[in-house]
Amino acid sequence: MKNREEEIEKRRQRARGETFSVAPVHSTVVKKFLVKGASGRAYQIVLDRDINLKSCECHDFLSSGLGTCKHIEAVLIQQQDRGNVPPGGLFDSEAQAGQSPDPHPEKAPRHLVCFDVETQNSFDDVGGRSNFDKLRISVAVLYDESLDQYFVYNEAEASQLVDHLFTADLVVGYNLLGFDYAVLQPYSNRKLGKLPTLDLMRELEKKLGFRVKLDSVANATLGARKSGHGLQAIEWFRAGEIEKLTRYCQDDVKLTYDLFRFGATQGYVSIDTRGSRQRVLVDWK
Repeated sequence: MKNREEEIEKRRQRARGETFSVAPVHSTVVKKFLVKGASGRAYQIVLDRDINLKSCECHDFLSSGLGTCKHIEAVLIQQQDRGNVPPGGLFDSEAQAGQSPDPHPEKAPRHLVCFDVETQNSFDDVGGRSNFDKLRISVAVLYDESLDQYFVYNEAEASQLVDHLFTADLVVGYNLLGFDYAVLQPYSNRKLGKLPTLDLMRELEKKLGFRVKLDSVANATLGARKSGHGLQAIEWFRAGEIEKLTRYCQDDVKLTYDLFRFGATQGYVSIDTRGSRQRVLVDWK
């Protein structure tokens, strides 16, 4: 027993000594949190009403048999520091008093992410658009709305990016279905097509009958432009200018997210066609 308590205390100390980003994913009968540490990998933590562990995806939890890990302890410490832990557990006082929890989990804040992928090669380099598996990731940037934080993933971290995507209730992007998912899919056995996805380009194509570039719709809607283009991104990668490449990719993610938020709140975006500007009604709520 003493040995077990000592091991658990070690994990509490690690949770206190390391820096973690902790964000709630849902607020229902089961509490879910997304935890990201110094390693850069995001783990989903699930706790029940009495703070008894349901799951953590990390190796330590799966192998130690302790029923906890530093990620879980980080969640508990954060919630305790914020005064969010009533005597009975990590749930509101009404539920602890015996009242029913919210029967409508859809009212909980949605966990939304927005991401973009850049590649090491162009279609000309790999023999055409049938060879997505040869494009290879140079860098990917994901914005996590729950954490209000950008995450950068390189090719070696592609599986971690996939894990992060699968924690989301909604993945937003521009041409995700036609490009980003196809580039990312060779790195994972998880089917990206099953992700809850809002592809802004695909949505606009359904309305208009033709495709419109992100730069064009963002300029007409937000008065903002892309900071580069895909072929430049490949040149930056090959020249070793990774900071410039990452900044460009993050700019694209921010532009996409800002466009999504505008459309979701205003109910329309704008495009320029044949010298005139027109509004396109959207339902992105």
